Amino acid sequence: MQTIIEKLESLEISFLKNSPDRDNKVQQELLKEVRNYQSEITKIIPQVKSVNEKINDLTKNVTAINFGSVNKATGQIHHTHYFHRGLWIAIALFITSLFLLYGWINSYNAKNVSETNDIKYRYLKVNGNIGLLKLLYRTDSLYTLNKQLFKKMVAEKEDALAQQMQLHLAGEKEKRKVNLKNKNLKEKKKYVFK
Repeated sequence: MQTIIEKLESLEISFLKNSPDRDNKVQQELLKEVRNYQSEITKIIPQVKSVNEKINDLTKNVTAINFGSVNKATGQIHHTHYFHRGLWIAIALFITSLFLLYGWINSYNAKNVSETNDIKYRYLKVNGNIGLLKLLYRTDSLYTLNKQLFKKMVAEKEDALAQQMQLHLAGEKEKRKVNLKNKNLKEKKKYVFK
């Protein structure tokens, strides 16, 4: 703006220098218009400066906003993943079905064992000798007469057999220890007498 004012002043000076003889009226009018332009431009200069300041403030604000958004965009992003409720339900149903399948297989195996024992018992009853048939009859009658006593007797006999097995195993361990001691003594004697 300042340069425009300076150019207008230089025009005014050049008019005055170049045409002193010419028509004063026209010259005066031209000078008047130039001065009017100068005064209008000087009035506009503060407005332009305030507009420029506003534009500068707006650009600063825009760059600050852009800078803030760039910082947020380049910052660390935290992701959280959630399992859908339907997925949890599906997993629970799957585990439940596995437990049901396990129970079904166990009951099927128990049923097969019972059926095979039944077949074995019937075979012994049909093809057994007289002593075996009497034993089977007596066993059946013991079970049907007093189930609790029969179960107690069977449990006691099983415990007695388990104890006998433990004693037998303990005896075998003792025999092994004695045998190892004897071997060690024999080997020591070999080395001592050589």
